[in-house]
Amino acid sequence: MNPSKILIRKSDLESAIKEVKNHARDHEETGVAFLGEIRQNKVYVITKVVGAGPRAQRGNVSFTTDERSISDTLKQEIEKNDKTRYLGDGHSHPWPSSPEPSGIDVNQLRRARKTRSWFTIAVFSSTGEVKFFGLDKDEDLLSIPYQIISDDFDEQNLLVRIDQITNNEILSKVRVGVLGGGSLASAVVTGLAGSGVIDYVVCDMDRLETVNLIRHLGNIWDIGKSKADIIGNYIQSHNPLANVQTIEDDLIKNRDLLRAVIESCDIIVAASGNPELNYHINSICFELGKPAVYGGIYAGAKSAYVLCVPTKSHCCFDCVFNLTSAAVDQNTLRRKYGLEDGELKEAQGMFADIVIPGSMMTKMTLWLLLGKEFSFNLVRYYDDLKVERLNVPKRELCATCDYENWLKNEEAKTKVRKPHTEGFVKKLGRKFRRIRK
Repeated sequence: MNPSKILIRKSDLESAIKEVKNHARDHEETGVAFLGEIRQNKVYVITKVVGAGPRAQRGNVSFTTDERSISDTLKQEIEKNDKTRYLGDGHSHPWPSSPEPSGIDVNQLRRARKTRSWFTIAVFSSTGEVKFFGLDKDEDLLSIPYQIISDDFDEQNLLVRIDQITNNEILSKVRVGVLGGGSLASAVVTGLAGSGVIDYVVCDMDRLETVNLIRHLGNIWDIGKSKADIIGNYIQSHNPLANVQTIEDDLIKNRDLLRAVIESCDIIVAASGNPELNYHINSICFELGKPAVYGGIYAGAKSAYVLCVPTKSHCCFDCVFNLTSAAVDQNTLRRKYGLEDGELKEAQGMFADIVIPGSMMTKMTLWLLLGKEFSFNLVRYYDDLKVERLNVPKRELCATCDYENWLKNEEAKTKVRKPHTEGFVKKLGRKFRRIRK
């Protein structure tokens, strides 16, 4: 087993680095042991860093820890908290190059894993740089991310303001896929992270530009970085116990990756606003029986929609899409703002109008995760604060959730057309089958 990430307090890491640098002056290796807990989402929380001990042996190219000292400390910590484990070891290489394990280090990790399947190692350079490592399924070296947390961080009080009004037991065990990393996704993620959800996959193919800045979770130093990574960093900076996998890829082209993401999640939040991507998400979610929440913002954020698809028995994105395609009158916008068509495309709305449908998406996602029943599945929002709640039924002859009847209907239409159209309809049916796959 490998951690999704490792948490270590700033003072503990600084203490270990100080020890490393002190012995690096004498060109000696040294080391530490990491004690702590493993959370249910495989986050390792280091609660104590133990020094090498009085009987440790140090050399220029070798180091042997004082195992008795570490064992005694481990027993003491277990008496305080029976969830404490010996999470791993760290040792230094007394030279300034990048800290990478030697072949001996890797073999020692493999042996340690035979009795402690969760064991990890850290390697320090003489300059204080550190990297953590585990082993993959083939027992090859695997880099493990780590996050430094403030000494003032109090895990017990992290959710105290919301634990009486929600079910953290459920929300801490679900995985949410956020497909999209723009302004709408920023609004959704802010709500989900603030509600106790701690396991995510965030996907977006774009990088942050200056034009995105005032409506995004990123800051000026994030320009040029992956939007997915920026959102992931935001989540983890507010809740270090969160586990976030980020993907920077074109999910329309990489359909296999899209399917793998959806399969790995308990619910999908489609926040890209891209109808083509939403269509593919809808097809895969319908096939796999995964719930999904879709959201879209119209030009200038004059209106927006949020669609909830809990199960196969409810209308899908393809069923309702025509109902949500009412466009804002472009001439009205030109008269009001004096913008040309090209400028209108760029003027996608103020964040104040985007955050409201984003909050609605968050609310519907939480309702689905917590098993709450509600009588509507489509919400229309307008920038004058008008809100419409609709219960839209499944559409007959939907190409996604009523595919067989849709195909029969298309074939029936060819009987009153020229014979050559029959081949076209059959070809169209094969195309839809490929898309659905």
